[in-house]
Amino acid sequence: MTLYVVVADGYVFGSYGTEMYLLGVFTSKELAEKCVEENTKKDPYYDSNDKPGLYDLVPEIMEIEGDKTFPLVRTNDPHEIIYQNDNYIGGYIE
Repeated sequence: MTLYVVVADGYVFGSYGTEMYLLGVFTSKELAEKCVEENTKKDPYYDSNDKPGLYDLVPEIMEIEGDKTFPLVRTNDPHEIIYQNDNYIGGYIE
């Protein structure tokens, strides 16, 4: 079964960083699209000052297979120990 996971980075303005949030998990793409539509926030200040969309909150839909584990696998990076898979939700490393 395909699930539609809606996530958004709530930290849209400020210094460096990210704050990822889960907005919902849906069994239909239509419900996920409705969630995105209802939770998209346009910043009125920047939309009116030559930077349209730069600081908007725009959720994303991820299609995920249900009842499945997605193990993290170590990368071949010789300088850092990094584990990852194909389902990156978002984050920031400095």
